[in-house]
Amino acid sequence: MADVHSLTLFRAQPERSQALGAHLLDLAAVAVHDEGCLDYRVFQGSEDNDVWVVQARWISVAAQDDHFNQPHTLAFLDELPKLADEVDLYPLAPKKPTAEL
Repeated sequence: MADVHSLTLFRAQPERSQALGAHLLDLAAVAVHDEGCLDYRVFQGSEDNDVWVVQARWISVAAQDDHFNQPHTLAFLDELPKLADEVDLYPLAPKKPTAEL
């Protein structure tokens, strides 16, 4: 079974970028320990500081779904309307093997 990859793009509300980033980093610090998490990274736009991206990789769809039902994720989702104007989740399917670096 292939790993489950996703990108989630967030656009912070005006004057809320630092708060959104802090919440995303707090979430990431816990999410990396969720069962089935293979990778969980937070990025900030280098040209637009209001853009934030979460790159995640899970062992299975069930593991990803379980993450979305964890108390720490649900707490973040409760705060999200106060932090971001736009949120887009993109499930991704790898098309070739990942090169080992």
